[in-house]
Amino acid sequence: DVVDFAKEVSKRLIYGPLSKYRQYLKPATGAAPDIKRENAVDQWKDEMVEYEKLNPITIRSDVFFLPTRKISLTSLPTREQDVIALFNQMLAGGIIRGMRIMSTNERFTYDSLFRIILEEPTEHHLYHRENNPLGIAQEVLSAFAELPFVSKPKVLEYKYSLDGLMEDLGTQDKNTKDIGLVVVWETGSQYEENYKITSLLDEGNLAERQYHGVTHVMTKTKELKNLVWIWDLQDFASLGADLTDYNPGNEYWDLIAMDMYGSDKTNYSIEKYNAIVKTAAGKPIAIGECQLLPTSEELRAQPKWTFFMSWAELTVKHNTIMQISGLYDDAGVVTLDRMPGWNDKNQK
Repeated sequence: DVVDFAKEVSKRLIYGPLSKYRQYLKPATGAAPDIKRENAVDQWKDEMVEYEKLNPITIRSDVFFLPTRKISLTSLPTREQDVIALFNQMLAGGIIRGMRIMSTNERFTYDSLFRIILEEPTEHHLYHRENNPLGIAQEVLSAFAELPFVSKPKVLEYKYSLDGLMEDLGTQDKNTKDIGLVVVWETGSQYEENYKITSLLDEGNLAERQYHGVTHVMTKTKELKNLVWIWDLQDFASLGADLTDYNPGNEYWDLIAMDMYGSDKTNYSIEKYNAIVKTAAGKPIAIGECQLLPTSEELRAQPKWTFFMSWAELTVKHNTIMQISGLYDDAGVVTLDRMPGWNDKNQK
């Protein structure tokens, strides 16, 4: 809770009173690359597999939960620790079957590791509306050709509210690719922005329950798959060297753009145009930010520019209304209202 509070205070300071000083602040380093993050998770799994082999534990008793036949919690959960306690009591009491906890670690990125274990007698895992409502369907069980089935270690994450996990995903502290199961007391509402939740308590969705005890499945509904990565430079006098020194690698950008501010005192020169065309090597090129708009004549002489973007108030500050309207009305310029299909509300 203290960490979450500190993050929220920091965010409000940066985007509030300190917003005008953000350019002087150290930039965020971003999340660890996928390969580095995945390697850390895999290393944790390997360590716990070895520990599991060297330090096994089995405690059996016919009197578990007897004579009370009740869990030992006295009130509804109010925080994450209560959720952890309740879930583990449900495991021990056989309400949820076939999951075995390997590790719980408050110092690692994720909370816990578990295995899915399906073994005889299989009727303990089969769905029954009255006696075993968290069980799996017969067709799911039949897919396990050999028993016992023991899964590889999977990551288990606990939260009081799913909103907490959504915040961790938003800050890239955690990644859905790593997580096998989430245990929460409430769903909250933040998930609705990018995910949908399907209830497996509905018999019509029973086939989606892959192992005993899973109550819901969360599916991503929004995902950016149509991004165009733009490598953008400014028209400094050092452009010739910049095109080499600052190229992130051709595989990392789809389009190259030039911010035209006349930094080298030449504006839309044919030399700059040719340098960009040569570096693009067939990829699209564009005029990124600009204060002085290109003329129709310049665009006809430099036909490979795919778009231009004038910068907010600088548009009217550095160009007359006649210059702006003359350019936007030119037959060689396609504005939003003339973009084919974009005004057809029925076209997807």
